[in-house]
Amino acid sequence: MNKGYFMRYLFLSFIVLFFAACNNINLLLLPESNGKVGKIEVQKEDGKVVLVDKAYEKVELVKGTSELLSKEEVSRKYANEINALPKMPENYVLYFEWDSSKVVENSRVILNNLIEKLKKEEISYVDVIGYTDTAGDYSYNKILSLKRANAIRDILVKSGFDENKISVFFYGESNPIVKTGDGVPKKINRRVEVTLK
Repeated sequence: MNKGYFMRYLFLSFIVLFFAACNNINLLLLPESNGKVGKIEVQKEDGKVVLVDKAYEKVELVKGTSELLSKEEVSRKYANEINALPKMPENYVLYFEWDSSKVVENSRVILNNLIEKLKKEEISYVDVIGYTDTAGDYSYNKILSLKRANAIRDILVKSGFDENKISVFFYGESNPIVKTGDGVPKKINRRVEVTLK
């Protein structure tokens, strides 16, 4: 994931909604799709710090006063602001056969679901990132990770997705899910990660 994109979504990982009301600047903390809520510290004019850490908690940033709202109240009052938020990225992980750019059987279902999503929803960009295990040498693994990423990119393009909206990255044996010594075959590390933005 590139740094600019990461920083944009690091902020959104808290899913914070700012809005203006009566010349005040307000902040509303929304839960993530999995229900988790981040934490934000707001320093009041007098220097005291207010911790915002509850879902649907609204804080007036200048005064530092907070109010806990219900989910229904937030949905009703701030529907336009919530609908204007960008979608969170979606991640898919596809696994590969040993020393191959062929997807394993159980990842084909995931790949088909991914293709259906691309056909049904408006997706701005797709990152396709290839990896390997450490079974081959470093240079060979870099090439194999590129072949895997390109294989998925080609499938997405053949399914009708615009190739100009796809970025391909390949890291070989770098960034394994499970760290191993050199020369160790590990199924979980033979993968392509696809991120829909």
